[in-house]
Amino acid sequence: MMTGSDKKYLLDSLTKLGQSVSSLVDMVLSVQVQVLLETLDSRVSSTHCLTSTVGHLINLGLEGEYMCYIIAREGGIHKLFDLCREEILEVVRAQSLRAIATLCCVSKSIIELEESNGVECLSDILGADRYTEMVRSEAAGVVAQITSPNLDHYQHISGFIEHMEDLVRSLTGLCLNASSHEVFLLGAAAIANITFMDPLSSDYLLQYHTVMVLVESCTLHKADSLFAKDQIVTVLANMAQSTSCFTDIVDNEGLSLLVNFLNIRPNAKLTEAELAACERVHQKSAIALTRLAKDPPNAQSIVSKGGMQRLVQLCKDSGARNGSDVVLVASLAALRKLVSVCGEGPLSTPDIRQLVHPKIMDSYLMCSKHNESFV
Repeated sequence: MMTGSDKKYLLDSLTKLGQSVSSLVDMVLSVQVQVLLETLDSRVSSTHCLTSTVGHLINLGLEGEYMCYIIAREGGIHKLFDLCREEILEVVRAQSLRAIATLCCVSKSIIELEESNGVECLSDILGADRYTEMVRSEAAGVVAQITSPNLDHYQHISGFIEHMEDLVRSLTGLCLNASSHEVFLLGAAAIANITFMDPLSSDYLLQYHTVMVLVESCTLHKADSLFAKDQIVTVLANMAQSTSCFTDIVDNEGLSLLVNFLNIRPNAKLTEAELAACERVHQKSAIALTRLAKDPPNAQSIVSKGGMQRLVQLCKDSGARNGSDVVLVASLAALRKLVSVCGEGPLSTPDIRQLVHPKIMDSYLMCSKHNESFV
């Protein structure tokens, strides 16, 4: 029978063994990464060697955050940016940018990017016509990654404010001239994330007619996917926080687009990721319309375009919103804003009164219970 002191000794020994094994694994991985990084020199390595090494770094980064941390700690981000600045084949530069985007999921990589003047480098690449669309789209992917509000280390990045205007201008141009849906999506995602970073971004979006470009993309079939629509509605919802942006959104048919987004129907053919994107599009469209409806003419226009009717359906029909509670709450808020601005009058129907007269929590519970009864 082991005594208490024996158990403590065994536990301490196992803990130390585990720490030693972890240190050994860390050291081995670090040495292997160092060997890889030594080949990232265009002066001594062939194009084939460079592409192979960068490909290995991407694959290692996809293994998880710990590997991304080790690569960044050993100077991988510095090396990749150095490679991007050299006169190399476009395919190597594009692949290096993709590697940077892959690795920038941990705070250590963001710190290394800042120390490498990474934002300046990305801004230069995006704004230079001498680079191909492929390279500039990969740079947009890096911007989208490092500005993602979903990252745990979401923060203002050194050099970002100084280059924000150039980034918005270049990304808007990338979306305008995008030759494919994939390129448009990367550019739009970067713009959408920038709108979370600083209110100043709205001034640049107005200056470079970004709303017009994004709205027109929906008619040009660049934004057919739900993922692209998610980025566009994010931009509109964030811009709608400022009344100074109302005119730009309305003049460029943003209200019609938002109502059209509300009318997107989830169906069984959509993948799980597409259904999630559909819910986000519904939620953000309702939020954007709520903000825009502060202005009475906007509220009347939303009603005339069928927005109120669709909001009622999203509230009362669980299938229309794919059972999403966040869409229900956003739709209730938008509906109540429209009624408060426009007044009930001819808009007053039993369905609308049922949704706007009780407290919002009571309406929420009523819609949830009502929907559950059909399951």
